[in-house]
Amino acid sequence: MLTAFVVNGARLDVHREATGHPTFGHGACQCRGQQLARVEMTVAFPTLLARFPTLRLAVPHHEVPLRVRSDIYGVISLPVTWERPTRAAAFQRRP
Repeated sequence: MLTAFVVNGARLDVHREATGHPTFGHGACQCRGQQLARVEMTVAFPTLLARFPTLRLAVPHHEVPLRVRSDIYGVISLPVTWERPTRAAAFQRRP
């Protein structure tokens, strides 16, 4: 919830003034590692999906356990699965 970040954060208000993104903080409380995290995500996700093109959630998205009682929000675990490549595909050269 955004209740600690903005007034009435639990209420949808499309006319609310922008106050920054709560994930990495804002202003004096801005996370110093946010730029590194963004670069890592920009590189890691496409690389992971290129390496494992059939990667997908192993459970329905609503069953992914979320960490909700913490200063750092996120998932507790992210169960994934992928299809094994065929033997012929495993020996193909990668560019």
